[in-house]
Amino acid sequence: AREEADRLVAEAQKQADQIKADARKEAARVKGEAYAAADKLVADASNPFAKAAAQVAAQKLKEEADKKEQQFIAEADKRADGIVASARAKGDDLIRKAEATDTKLK
Repeated sequence: AREEADRLVAEAQKQADQIKADARKEAARVKGEAYAAADKLVADASNPFAKAAAQVAAQKLKEEADKKEQQFIAEADKRADGIVASARAKGDDLIRKAEATDTKLK
């Protein structure tokens, strides 16, 4: 039962690590696109007034992209940690059941 519990947790941890890695990769990609769009907005401005306005808008876009990136990563981390916690609970339950039925634990 302990081996099975350990296996469940190890598989869940592997899955959680993959979710976290994928989330960080996707968040970085989306942030990069937002930053590129913000920089293009400034580059495309044709006069000093338009450029000044574009710089303000670009800064807001970048700040929003940073915030979204952090939210996306936090949500993925929470989901991944939940998977591991669930696996631990299942493993603990397996061990409890094995102990309750007096099954030999490995």
